[in-house]
Amino acid sequence: MDHACQVTTSASDGSHGTGVLRPRSLVAGRYRIDRLVGRGGMGCVYKAYDLLLREPVALKIIEISTAFEWDALAEAIAEVRVARRVSHPHVCRVHDIGCHESTTSSGVKLWFFSMQFVRGSSLRAWLEDHPPTVVQVKRWARHILRGLGAVHEAGVVHGDVKAENILIRGRDGEAAILADFGCASLRRSATRWSGRTAPLRGSLLYMAPEQLDGATVTAATDIYAFGVMLHEMLTGEPFCADLSLRATTARLDAREDAAIRDFEALPSELRDFVARCLRTSRSERFHDAPSALKAFDASVWSLRQ
Repeated sequence: MDHACQVTTSASDGSHGTGVLRPRSLVAGRYRIDRLVGRGGMGCVYKAYDLLLREPVALKIIEISTAFEWDALAEAIAEVRVARRVSHPHVCRVHDIGCHESTTSSGVKLWFFSMQFVRGSSLRAWLEDHPPTVVQVKRWARHILRGLGAVHEAGVVHGDVKAENILIRGRDGEAAILADFGCASLRRSATRWSGRTAPLRGSLLYMAPEQLDGATVTAATDIYAFGVMLHEMLTGEPFCADLSLRATTARLDAREDAAIRDFEALPSELRDFVARCLRTSRSERFHDAPSALKAFDASVWSLRQ
């Protein structure tokens, strides 16, 4: 099964007006649509064929309908410039951002990201279909941290690390690839919302305390999300079953690390590692992916095969 480098989690009812592009239709006179591979809150994701470069790509179609989304698009344009410089085998390559010349039936122009296309499935699909082996978890965790390390070294915080945004290439899961920079932010500059309240950006289950508080995100914010994801990979259970904002905020407001999860189900070699990733205070977490990778390798050397 093929999946694009943008994997979305929630179904779209079409209310955003982007509709579904038909197979063989052209986007921006260059990308020939093959098929729909995903839907989400901001639009649809397609497998397409780049007629200029003669290769398959993933197209994420984004509808811009509110002032907040226009601001987000302006940020995205700047962030794509950085994302294009991140070249790593475990990071999905972002090619470009553009606007479709025509409009939808609702009169809304279609903006899109073009991205590397990867043949495989999402980590979420793997977790739902069958639990990964210890060998696979070790391999994928290293790949994710290596890719995330390249992102951090480029001065970018991903902002939405989650199982849906990890692509597992190949039937045997030979590689994990970090995808989707839709919530990425440049670490050297703050987000500005012209005096308005910025919307929460990211996925609630994976949000670090500072994200819920609306504070500045750092590389350590991504480490928290990685810890949530690794916990699920190792135990098969979500870190927090109640996805409501109130429940999540209450859990974080307790400010007691021992209260956020019972780690007894985790392999003993990794309990301390996962617990540190999930510290409420980001100063107590690994400060970035390279430092986390070093600690991870030290933790898993004796983990059973």
